Amino acid sequence: MKRNLTLLLLLGSAALFAQTNNKLEGTLFDQKTNKPLAEKTFIVEGLNIEAKTDQNGHYEISVPEDVFQIDLKVEGYQTITQNLTESTTYNLYLNPVDISNTNIDLSTAVVTATKSKSSEANLLNMQKRSVEIVERIGAEQLAKQGVSDVATAVTKASGTVRQEGTGIIFVRGLGDRFNSTSLNGFSIPSDDPENKNIDLGIFKTNMVDYISLEKSFYPRMVGDFAGANINIVSKEYIGKPYIRVGLNSSINLQTIDNENFKLQDGPNFYGFKKIDLPTKSNPVKQYAFDTSWDYKRGKNNFNTGIDLEAGGNIKIGSEGRLSIYGYFGFDNNHIYREGTENVVSAVGSYIKRLDVERSTYSTNTNGLLNLIYRINSNHKLTYSSNVIHSSNQDFRIFRGYLMDNAENGKGLIHRADNKVTTIYANQLFGEHKLKNDWNVNWGGSINYINSDRPNRMQNTMVYNDNTGNYNLTINSPGDNHRYFDKLTGYDYQGKVDISKKWDRLKVTAGAYSIFKRRDFEATQINLRARNSNQVVDPNNLDAFFNATNFNNGLIELSTFRGLGTSNLPNLLDPLSYKTEQKIYSAYVSAEYEFSDRLMLQVGLRNDNINLMVDWNTNIGQLTGKVDKNYNKVLPALNLRYKLTEDQNLRFSASKTYTLPLEKEMAPFAYDDVTNTTYGQPRIYPTDNYNADIKWEIFPTKDELFSVSGFGKYIQNPISRVNVASASANDLTYVNTGDYGYVYGAEIELRKNILKLSNDSRLYTIINAAVLDSKQMLDFDKVRNETGIATAFTKKEEKMMGASNFSGNASLGYSADLGRNKKIDAMVVYGYVGNNVFAVGTQERGSQIQKSINLLDVNVRLNLSEKTSINLYGKNLLNPNYTIEQENSGQKYILNDYNRGIQLGVGFSHKL
Repeated sequence: MKRNLTLLLLLGSAALFAQTNNKLEGTLFDQKTNKPLAEKTFIVEGLNIEAKTDQNGHYEISVPEDVFQIDLKVEGYQTITQNLTESTTYNLYLNPVDISNTNIDLSTAVVTATKSKSSEANLLNMQKRSVEIVERIGAEQLAKQGVSDVATAVTKASGTVRQEGTGIIFVRGLGDRFNSTSLNGFSIPSDDPENKNIDLGIFKTNMVDYISLEKSFYPRMVGDFAGANINIVSKEYIGKPYIRVGLNSSINLQTIDNENFKLQDGPNFYGFKKIDLPTKSNPVKQYAFDTSWDYKRGKNNFNTGIDLEAGGNIKIGSEGRLSIYGYFGFDNNHIYREGTENVVSAVGSYIKRLDVERSTYSTNTNGLLNLIYRINSNHKLTYSSNVIHSSNQDFRIFRGYLMDNAENGKGLIHRADNKVTTIYANQLFGEHKLKNDWNVNWGGSINYINSDRPNRMQNTMVYNDNTGNYNLTINSPGDNHRYFDKLTGYDYQGKVDISKKWDRLKVTAGAYSIFKRRDFEATQINLRARNSNQVVDPNNLDAFFNATNFNNGLIELSTFRGLGTSNLPNLLDPLSYKTEQKIYSAYVSAEYEFSDRLMLQVGLRNDNINLMVDWNTNIGQLTGKVDKNYNKVLPALNLRYKLTEDQNLRFSASKTYTLPLEKEMAPFAYDDVTNTTYGQPRIYPTDNYNADIKWEIFPTKDELFSVSGFGKYIQNPISRVNVASASANDLTYVNTGDYGYVYGAEIELRKNILKLSNDSRLYTIINAAVLDSKQMLDFDKVRNETGIATAFTKKEEKMMGASNFSGNASLGYSADLGRNKKIDAMVVYGYVGNNVFAVGTQERGSQIQKSINLLDVNVRLNLSEKTSINLYGKNLLNPNYTIEQENSGQKYILNDYNRGIQLGVGFSHKL
């Protein structure tokens, strides 16, 4: 009677190109009879591996070196699990379940492969094989470190820094504009018009198999980057069908028992509710708001989260299989902070000097569906659908000095912001292996984004020493307002590449295109008291701002366009801009193995770019349109020389570019309490010249030591600068000079310090980057190109976000406790040195974000194969986040606060 033998090989990700294999050998035995299973043939399904035991039951197979476990299963026998170590010999004994039935025929035995992309050993192996310079951080490592979002995850790689208060990542001293973000290889839209890249904090690591930092350019990539492309690889189903439920809860020690935590009226717990601009009645001809101006006190400031994931597969026909993976998650976060925010003039006098209470409540809701249809071993289709919803409420209370408004130092500002974002990302891919070593890969993506700031509110008051009351300020119509903006957009992307392999040569040719559109609209309703001494109660602003007082003539309404009492037909027309980006690309690359040691990849990419911005705003040229075309020819070279089987030497050189953001090209002003930022249409792309050299050694399959050097030469770099104006807090974006550069070195170490007999180990992960940077600051160049006066304080400055030193050090302990119990514990330390936040002008020094020290601890205990608990502490050192400015030798603090210590527990169970 024929039975099937299934050998489950738990693999890492399959390589796109040739990979190193390990030879395994041994003997298959029947444990009851202790006799070898002789002359039996089996195949490795999907990997084109076939083997046969000889007359003595001996076998030899060659498998990818990212195999880390073998499960041998035969109907009628108990399953044997064999972990692979440095040994290459494994004798496997099959123990019969039904002793009476020993007539087992292995002639139809099948070996199937299941892939685990996220294992540390696999990702190191992928790095070892790759001809490009890529770092990957897997879900397995992130789980041990207690990392819950992608923004934090990326900072665990060398040379990466996260700008505090944002999800913006700096790589090798290059900030948001110089990096790019992709999901499964397709670019994804930003959730904020201020930024090029999406806030990576939105992405939960439970949705991810691994994250790649692609630090060297190769022709299949879009050329709009200089620091790195951050590619998020969605999680796929592997293994047996399952359902997993996760719960977590945490507290912030400076938030949980704080009665000062406040939020605005309107938004709800889940972050989906939005308060839109009233349209049923004219909001400048009558009072039309039905939400309160007064804050509400936060209750039950526990952070909570729940997630659910499931995977399974369906066999289709004789060869096909459909794999299904789904994920849903929700979490929230409360943070209360106290600190300072200041604006200082060139002569050292304060324009604003404010103490700040800040309450932030954020939510994330994520959904993912991955469908993979393996038609057979040569053809595969993948569909991925992602839904990401986030909200962020931010309520700030400012107290202190306001030039012209509160000269007595007793000003009071309430500022309530709420940003709500929804992103839909849908992708379809095909991979096809054809005859004679031809391969065709194709893909398409449709993304949609809706990001709103609904019902931002601000009230500005000053304490009257003579009366003992607060009065509303009336110096500017916008001192008291409600603001509404909306960013909507979509993009279509498509790509196809065809490759052919001849012995040692592989040639790939392909095409890529993207059409991206964004529409932004903003409306502000200003509410100005007609009485310059209007008394209000800061805790009951609704007593003044209401329909009765408007009808009685106490409140004057206006918009960006003019007074509500005027007859202007466009009073409610929003300030707006529309942008379109079109890129049409063709590329070709060749990989040639000169020998078993030397591999060379050379390629060329041509990006034809069209940028269009059409605006209708209230600054500069009120209406206008810019339509620009660029053609970028981008050569790339990547070389890998295998010094030994465990050592590589790599070199990379390329040319790329950096496009200005849509927002930076549109003359729209975004007002915050302590600064105003606007774009200008004369900004243009940079050209980037990149070079890297790297040496790496892999002592074992889970160890690594590497040293790399890099350099970036940037023509016409773009930076955020202070404008030389009467206001000390106006910021814009310009090409600051003819060139800038960044150069430095990185190291990475993954080392097992101690291994014990019970599969326990003490290990460390260390990475660090040291770099220097410079950008030229040319007043005449900026004035001639834009008409903007900058009056740079210096003739040169470091690149924005470039920290001279940054690093991470982790110490981990992992142990098998027996009976399917396991413990993983890790202490993670991080350091980020001083870096430039904004370039100074008019004798004011540059704004410097000061160095910080970070410490996290995470302990995960697997109680069984199905159940685990997680204990963690984050931000245990609770550092101050400080921005400092030096004027004429005197240092001034512009921003200073801390985030609080977070302690939490998580629970996970597989059904």
